[in-house]
Amino acid sequence: MNDADSKSPASDKSPSRDSTSSSSSYSADFDSIENHATPKVKHSSFSTASSQRDLVPAAVPDENRCFLTDRPVALQPCHLVAQETDDETLTKLEYVWEVGYQLLDVETKCNVMQLRIDWLIQFDRSKWMLVPEAKVLHELSKIYLEDRQPTSNLAKRFAKQTFRYYALPAPTLQEPICRYHDLEDLKRHDHDDHFPPFARLGPLTSHIHPHLVVFNSGQKLLHFQDTDVTQMTHFLSQTPSFSADDAALAIRSIQRLYRTWTEVQVPGDFAKEGVSSNRDGA
Repeated sequence: MNDADSKSPASDKSPSRDSTSSSSSYSADFDSIENHATPKVKHSSFSTASSQRDLVPAAVPDENRCFLTDRPVALQPCHLVAQETDDETLTKLEYVWEVGYQLLDVETKCNVMQLRIDWLIQFDRSKWMLVPEAKVLHELSKIYLEDRQPTSNLAKRFAKQTFRYYALPAPTLQEPICRYHDLEDLKRHDHDDHFPPFARLGPLTSHIHPHLVVFNSGQKLLHFQDTDVTQMTHFLSQTPSFSADDAALAIRSIQRLYRTWTEVQVPGDFAKEGVSSNRDGA
């Protein structure tokens, strides 16, 4: 097993956590997780409202397996652009991504990935985030930061089927990712334990679109202290695909893209372009 020289290996069971705490410790009974009973935890605005999660799985590909563990156990859909995102932010994203006024659909499959319940909670609490490949970040940076194009049709640009991402933990995350091998026999428990900083986990492939990942990760980074961001940059540099300079550039690019997208001044006539709406109550 990988990355577990001094720690006991984790199983398919979830760690325990105090459901009233915002720290990294929590309680989640794995028997209830197996029965798809969501722990009573208040989720942040980074992901999705639990009351609407059951409506989404049919639209999500990747064989209904957890993005991190690759196991079909106690899954819940996780939204990158959250359902609770305010209208002003959604309008800005619709403008810079050339979606069309009130046409950004957060239920689309490219905005939703499947996670095991305990990892969804950790994601909602900004205990880990995703980083796209450097070449994708460079492509986005060239459009919005170097060439200073105000808008680009990213859904069309990223119309390919899958992309690769790296899991990046916050400094407070201690839980390992148990990545399973045998996808056919669910009674087998062959897995590798990847402890933070997940240096040997490697890239994970998904259908979710890179610009949605960048938005979500930029939103998370906004709430970290500078010392935490520095440590996370070091974590990323331990991944074989990122040198120290590449890791620093990747984190800076995510931060700058997020600011560029969320601080843009939307032209007054943009709202007139919308024909139909995907917004609630519209």
